[in-house]
Amino acid sequence: MTGRGGAIAALIACGCATIESGRYGVASLELQGVRQLDEGALRACLATEARPHFSFAFGRTPQPECGVPPFDSGRVDVRLWRWPWTDWPLYDRAVWQRDLQRIERWYRARGYYDARVLSVHMEPAAALESDRFDPHARPCDSGSDDEGCELAIRVNVHEGEPVRVRHVAVELCDRLAEDGCGPADPDAPPLPDDVVDALANALRLREGDRFDEALYDRSRRALADALAERGYARAFVSGRVRIDPATRSADVRLLVVPGPPCTFGEVRVTGHGELPARVIAAAALIEPGSRFRQSALAEAQRAIYGLGAFSSVEVVALVPDDPAASVVPVLVRVVPGRLSRLGFGAGIQVGTFDGQDAQEWDIHLTAVAEWRNLWGGLRALRLEERPRLAFPAVFPSTGPEPFSTSNLGNEIALEARQPGFFEPRTQLVLRADWDYGRDRAFDASVRLIRHRIRAAIGPERAFFGGRLFAAVRLVENVYLPVDTRQVPFDLKVPLAHDTMFLEQTITLDLRDDPRAPRRGLYASVTFQQGGYVFPSDWSYLRVVPDLRVYLPLPVLDAVFAARTSVGLMHVSSGMDLLGPSELQFRAGGASSNRGYLPGRVGDSPTGLRRWDASAELRVPVTESFGVVLFADAGDVSDGVPTPTDVEDARDSPDVPFRFDHPHLSLGFGLRYRTLVGPVRFDVGWRVPGAQFPGDARRGPHAHTEARLPGLRFDGAVHLTIGEAF
Repeated sequence: MTGRGGAIAALIACGCATIESGRYGVASLELQGVRQLDEGALRACLATEARPHFSFAFGRTPQPECGVPPFDSGRVDVRLWRWPWTDWPLYDRAVWQRDLQRIERWYRARGYYDARVLSVHMEPAAALESDRFDPHARPCDSGSDDEGCELAIRVNVHEGEPVRVRHVAVELCDRLAEDGCGPADPDAPPLPDDVVDALANALRLREGDRFDEALYDRSRRALADALAERGYARAFVSGRVRIDPATRSADVRLLVVPGPPCTFGEVRVTGHGELPARVIAAAALIEPGSRFRQSALAEAQRAIYGLGAFSSVEVVALVPDDPAASVVPVLVRVVPGRLSRLGFGAGIQVGTFDGQDAQEWDIHLTAVAEWRNLWGGLRALRLEERPRLAFPAVFPSTGPEPFSTSNLGNEIALEARQPGFFEPRTQLVLRADWDYGRDRAFDASVRLIRHRIRAAIGPERAFFGGRLFAAVRLVENVYLPVDTRQVPFDLKVPLAHDTMFLEQTITLDLRDDPRAPRRGLYASVTFQQGGYVFPSDWSYLRVVPDLRVYLPLPVLDAVFAARTSVGLMHVSSGMDLLGPSELQFRAGGASSNRGYLPGRVGDSPTGLRRWDASAELRVPVTESFGVVLFADAGDVSDGVPTPTDVEDARDSPDVPFRFDHPHLSLGFGLRYRTLVGPVRFDVGWRVPGAQFPGDARRGPHAHTEARLPGLRFDGAVHLTIGEAF
C-alpha cells in the first residue's frame, strides 16, 4: 500500500466506533409477529435499541413517539447502511428484561390483552445469561481481542385479537362516588342542549373501535376541553372501563362533573419589566365578567406574542381551589426578547416579486435595524437595506452578461407598527420602500432601469385565532424610469407616473397547516380603487379573488389541491387605457402556469384580464420528500385597442376573459421539505392543441422552448422554494 493509501485507511479506521471490551453491542433487534400495529411505535417505547442505520420511511407519518398515536400507521422503513462512526448501543440484561415486560404492557395498552412474548433468541446465546463476558474467552469470533461482541436479538411476539369497544356512555355527575356518580343535587340546573351535543361530538373512542388507552385518555381530555370552551372551567372527567376477556369487549363509562359556569376575572401581567403592562393586558382582549372560554386563552397568547416584543408568552387560567368559586382570574406570563437589534446577512430570492412571478433571481446582502418598543407603547420600527445583483433568467441560470451594471439594484424598506389602534388588537401599519433596478415586468432583452417608490398606511386586524384577516391601506406608488437606452425601439416604455389608490384585503384561512396543508380551504380577495377622489395619473378599479381547496385522499396518503384565481382591472381615465404597468397582470412561472416562463402566457407580457386554474396530486414518498403531478391553465388578455379606437375611447376597452385560450400545461414535480419551506423542482409541458384557437405559434409570447441538459421541449423548467399554492 502506498503511503497516501495507508494514511487514508488509518484515518477511516480512527473514525470507526468500537464495542467496549467484555460487552455486547446490539447489532440488530428483530421483532417477529408484529403485524397489526406499527413496529416503529413499539420500538419507540423500548430502552434497548440496535445500532442505527441510515434510513428513510415511506409516507408522511412522523417519527413515532412512545405512547403517541397513531399506532397502526403502516410505516415502511427502508434501512440502507450504517455509518462506521455511529456508536454501538450496549446490551444491558436488566434493562432488556424490563423491555420484555414493556412489549406485553404496550400491547395491553393498545387493546391486545392476549399478546405475549413467545420466545427470545440471541446470538451469541451467552447473552441470555449475562450482559458481560471475559474478554479472553470471547463468545464471538469476529473483531479483535480488545473489542466486544456484536449481538443479534430476535423476539417472537404473539399479538392475538384486540378488544373492541362494545359500549360508550357519558354520565353527568354533580359529584363522584366510589362506584360512579354521587347523589344528584335537585337544585342544580341541567346542562344546556348545545353543551350536551358538544360532549357527544368530543368523543375520540367510538363503539366498534379497538380499545386503546391513549384514545381513552384523549376522550377524557376532549370532554373536559369541550366543557371549558363553554364556560365550565372547573370541569373534571373520570372514567371506568370494564374489560370482558371472554368476548374481547370493553364497556367504557366516562363520568363528567361540569362544576358551576364560570366567568373571567381580572387579567394580571408578570415578567414584563419596563414594557407597558396595560398594552399587554389590553391585547389579551379578555373582559372581566365575560363567560369563560378555553380558546380565549389561546387567542390572547397568540395576540400578545404577535406584538413582537417577547421571546415567550404564556396565558393561564388561575382556577380557584374553592369548588364554589366561579370567577377565574387570568395570568399572563411574558419574557421580553431583544427590544432592538442590528443584523447583517446574505441570501437568494427566486422567482416571485410583488406577488407575481418574474423571470429573475438575485443574490443580495441585507442589513436590518429593528426596534420593538419605540418611544414606549410597544411600537415597532424595522429598517432594511438590501443591495443586490439580479440575474434576468430562470434560476440557477445567470443569463447574458450577468455582471452588467444594469443588473445591479438596491432596495430600502421601512415598516412601522402602532398596536392598539382604535381597539386593542388592531395595528396601524406603515410600509414604505424604494426599489432601484431593472423593471421585472420585462424579460432579459429589455433593460429598463427605474425607481419605484411605494408607501402604504392603514389598519390591520386578525380575527378568530388568525383564521380571518382584514386590512385597509392607502397606497402611493411612484414610477420613475431613469435609463431607457437599451430598450428595443418598438417597445412602448412606461412613462413616469404617480398612482394613489385605496386597497382592501380580506383573507379566510381554514387550512389545517398553512405551510403543508392536507385539508381545508383558503380564500382571499383584494380590491383597489385608484384615482377618482385621490390624486393619480389614472382612475381605475382592480379586483383579484383567489380560492384554494385541499382534500386528503384515502390512497398513498396523497392530497388533491386545486386553485382558481382571476384578475380584473377596469381603467376609467388616465395617461393611457392600460393603467400602471406594474399593476397589470402577468401569468406563467413557478407559481402560475408552469408550462411557461414568467410573462409568457397570452399575446403580451401584461394585460387587464387574467384567469388561472391549477390542480395538483401531491404524493409523499417520505416525511421530507414527495412527488407532484399537476395541470395548469390560464390566460392574460391585453385588450390593446386599435389607433382609431384610442382616439375615440373615453373608457377602458371591453377586454374579455378568453376562456377559449386555456394554455393547458401538464407536468410533474419533486419536493424536498426544509426548515424554510419545500425546495421545488417542476417541469411543465404545453399540451398540443390545447393552447389557443388554431394553436399556431403567434408572436414571441405564444411559445418558448425550455431546455433540460440534452433535451429541448415545448415547456418550462422551474427550481424555486415554496409550494405553488
